[in-house]
Amino acid sequence: MAKNKNTQMDEDIRPTINETVRKVYASYVDAYEVMSNPHPFLQDMSPFDYFDEGRRIFNSYVPAREDDQDWRTQYRSNMTRNRALGLIAHTVTKNIEPSIVAQNVHQEEDGIVARFFKDTVEYSQEHEGWEDLMFWVQVTLIAEGTVTVQDNYGEFKRPVKEITGFDNEGNVNWTKREHTDFVGAYTEIIPNDELMPEDPYKSEIQEQGWIIRRRRMPFERAKRFYGHYEAWDEVKPGSTGNWAYQHDI
Repeated sequence: MAKNKNTQMDEDIRPTINETVRKVYASYVDAYEVMSNPHPFLQDMSPFDYFDEGRRIFNSYVPAREDDQDWRTQYRSNMTRNRALGLIAHTVTKNIEPSIVAQNVHQEEDGIVARFFKDTVEYSQEHEGWEDLMFWVQVTLIAEGTVTVQDNYGEFKRPVKEITGFDNEGNVNWTKREHTDFVGAYTEIIPNDELMPEDPYKSEIQEQGWIIRRRRMPFERAKRFYGHYEAWDEVKPGSTGNWAYQHDI
């Protein structure tokens, strides 16, 4: 019996997909290990622990005692937080904008592409309240020591019920259609716990071979973001197994 053309195509591309998944997962494991290991220049803390410690100090967090002295008052000085807020107050008043430089495959500067992305960023800033976002950029930078901002371009849609009229008995007639909430550029702050570069010692993003972003979210939300991809049917909520594709990895 002849095979369906689409089935044959799936069989042809599956080895390529499997190999890609293996490589991505191997890179993920390497990056997670680097971000979880202590480093001398971070006071023998891992990057993940360093970010968490910065947030705790900035928020003057004091963990509850679990010994027989838990009745004693615990206090942490707000000096660090106050000085951090002072730095933020000085920097947030400055009109800081990203400097965009594009490079081609030959590592040569590409002015046309740079101009295109600069226009995209300016459009994004005009429509999303750049001043408020910049405030939180400064807070994250001062509290955690580093901040990563990503500019995106996307289209957000959702199904809605639109009333078309009423029948003779007063019942509502409606039709279901797709409503577009937003189309265009938007900027987001990537939490430091989600970003795993190939080499955290390199500050220049162009020198990174790859960057993995790890995001944890409810299954339904992930479906809204990524459900249009062909391989989405293979995503199972709560499953583990090295991102197995067709359970053959």
